[in-house]
Amino acid sequence: MFADDDIEAEPGWVEAVVARFAADPSVALVGGNNLPLFEHEPPMWLQRWWQQPVGRGRALGYLSILDFGAGCFALDPSYVWGCNFNVRRTVLEAARGFHPDGVPAERIRWRGDGESHIARLVRERGWRTLFDSAASVRHAVTARRMTSDYFEERAYAQGVSDSYTRIRRAGRAVLPWRQQARAAVRRLVTPLRERGLTRSAPADAATAQWRTVLRAVRRAYLRGMAYHQAEVARDPELLAWVLKEDYLT
Repeated sequence: MFADDDIEAEPGWVEAVVARFAADPSVALVGGNNLPLFEHEPPMWLQRWWQQPVGRGRALGYLSILDFGAGCFALDPSYVWGCNFNVRRTVLEAARGFHPDGVPAERIRWRGDGESHIARLVRERGWRTLFDSAASVRHAVTARRMTSDYFEERAYAQGVSDSYTRIRRAGRAVLPWRQQARAAVRRLVTPLRERGLTRSAPADAATAQWRTVLRAVRRAYLRGMAYHQAEVARDPELLAWVLKEDYLT
């Protein structure tokens, strides 16, 4: 069981996770809700974003918050995040551990994709992931995290991580990344289009603010991916780091 240092576990969290693994040997990952603990009332644009339907409820990856309601059901492994990441030991060993993540800003070129590669392995191998609302935590959302600047920082870092993932999977340094990056950006803004909230559509104040933040986040994501691609292309040592078999030694 892995958790962040700014979560509060719900009563029975450990027992629920252990019970799910014990009951079914085919279960590789267990997740639950990551409910927000807002330090103060979120700004309008953030409330608007958090209200958007995702999966079985709502989710906002840049804050690692997720609310899929009550119950126990099969889950896409991409919704089991580091603040509440519960993985069978044999699966973690098969994945050869985590990839680099959480590096300081001045060393962001060494950033990888953290626990995401474990979730991909689970999906690729056809292993089971379960959601159990009894295995939930509450995740702190500080005042600084409720700013456009913070979301841009997170998006930039995600661009670096996605560049790392693509290079690693391709086994080479320079990729036709722009098309892939734009596809990722399109996924980010899809909720706007599905709800008729494109730039030309009339908008209330919250939606207008949300649009502005989304555009800034999109630009930051593309900058992060471009930066990492350029760094890897010019530095053989960084390429070797990205392509390491694992990071256990």
